[in-house]
Amino acid sequence: MSDAKELRQLSDDEMLTLLEEKRSKIYQLKCSFAKNDKEAKPHFLHEERKNIARIHTILRMRQIEAGR
Repeated sequence: MSDAKELRQLSDDEMLTLLEEKRSKIYQLKCSFAKNDKEAKPHFLHEERKNIARIHTILRMRQIEAGR
């Protein structure tokens, strides 16, 4: 679920839960890089970081809209 349209349909609580999952996924990827795991690809880490940025952006947009 990395499409911004799909993320906008989630509630704030669901997005925060997804954010924690993405952060733990990044940690797992970094650990697998350290173990020289053949299945760990650098682009997976890049994709997860972009997903985290999308989630933060949508949450911030909602905060700004709620403040108005």
